[in-house]
Amino acid sequence: MSDLKGRDRQSLRHPNSSYVRVGKPLLDWVITLPLVVVTLPALLVLMAVISVTFRAPPIKRQARAGRDGKVFNLFQLRTGYAHSSDSRGRASRFSIFLKAWSLDELPQLWNVLLGHMSLVGPRPMTPEASARLAEWQQRRHDVKPGVTGLWQVSARGDGRDLAENIHVDIQYLDQISMATDFNLLIRTAGIFLYRHEGDPRGNPAHTPVRDRVSHIRLIMADMAAWIIAVPLAVWVRFDFGWSGTPPSRLAATLGGAILLQLGWGWATGLYRGRWRLASFEEMTWVA
Repeated sequence: MSDLKGRDRQSLRHPNSSYVRVGKPLLDWVITLPLVVVTLPALLVLMAVISVTFRAPPIKRQARAGRDGKVFNLFQLRTGYAHSSDSRGRASRFSIFLKAWSLDELPQLWNVLLGHMSLVGPRPMTPEASARLAEWQQRRHDVKPGVTGLWQVSARGDGRDLAENIHVDIQYLDQISMATDFNLLIRTAGIFLYRHEGDPRGNPAHTPVRDRVSHIRLIMADMAAWIIAVPLAVWVRFDFGWSGTPPSRLAATLGGAILLQLGWGWATGLYRGRWRLASFEEMTWVA
């Protein structure tokens, strides 16, 4: 699909256009690059298992409309056989596992590094669906589509499809800022770890305070904290720059911190499953 026509692309019509041009791409790289490094082993393992299980290429490429309507290939892990006639029960369970933990969307981090997507933005649409949008709805293409976004954390699971929630994307454009993106990233982590999503029948999901927190979710939360904290600390330490910071040393420091955290967590029992209301003993171990 060709670029959207008849629209002014010189600047976004909101006060934070400088953030969209400079700050947003920088934020994407600062967060995504460590995430790609840390998740690469898991991605390779998943790709190998998918290749054996589904007997097909593990990565699917799907056409999506990006910024200014330009078409790009969205990367996604395969969650089923290429032909429905090959489907089996064990494959279905594996598919449910991949989708339940949103692992099928892990390759989209590479879309961010390639500049096709942003960490936060409107949900990617097919070129065909994009072509059917009204003129005011085309504003959603003023920014890159996102791995997560306002629709994904506030309207997902409410029983309506993406096309019926375009106004949510427009709302995001009207309030876009670094604070908004950080807020959406934190809310996305909460959904991933605790599954606070709306029910497809329209009933909001509810998780009792005393429910146990899975040790896998605790591990993922701690890893995410280090992935954000270490690069951010280095960036601030060197006067908001990366000069003199070898990527290999940064990656080694990040990996070492995560391994020490996980080892300490297992040794002290922090990852054996615990209540959401922590005890004083657990607070001591965390400290």
